[in-house]
Amino acid sequence: MIPLPVPRLTSLAFGGDGLAVLFATSAQLDSTAPLLEAAPLSGSLFALQTGFVGIAEKTFGG
Repeated sequence: MIPLPVPRLTSLAFGGDGLAVLFATSAQLDSTAPLLEAAPLSGSLFALQTGFVGIAEKTFGG
């Protein structure tokens, strides 16, 4: 588990050189003022070095 300073993650994807960076997006839409005060990084994109790598997608050959 990787703790992030936001309550609502929206998506994860590997990218960067060798697919070694995990990108995580988070939501800010419809957040209340108290939530945004407690989690001001809501709506941010995070880039994490996890020690894992992603798998490249196969391209369409036709």
